[in-house]
Amino acid sequence: MIRGESKRLPTEHPVMLVFEATGRHYGIGRNELLCRSHNGQRHARHMAFFMLHKLVNMSISGMARQLGNNHSSISYGRKKIRKMIEAKELPYSDVIAIGGIYSNLWAQYKKDFK
Repeated sequence: MIRGESKRLPTEHPVMLVFEATGRHYGIGRNELLCRSHNGQRHARHMAFFMLHKLVNMSISGMARQLGNNHSSISYGRKKIRKMIEAKELPYSDVIAIGGIYSNLWAQYKKDFK
């Protein structure tokens, strides 16, 4: 179960890179973002769920297994972000920015481990 730093996934794993990118965008540490007890980070955590689907094409059940959450909270978070984007309450530029950060992190990871 991922809580704080993962013992199951290396920090370079795509899931961790998505959380790192989302955290950087919102100015939150990855560990804070992964910790469910930080209610103030809920929006950013929901955005990470949305981005996992967009960037890594991870299913809700896959996220639940990797993150130790139940699938209903992940589904709720993803839907909430999607509805906010559709209602223009959340700028799509946030999605683009997080995607760019993720791309840079992934490129660095691939370069470092070639």
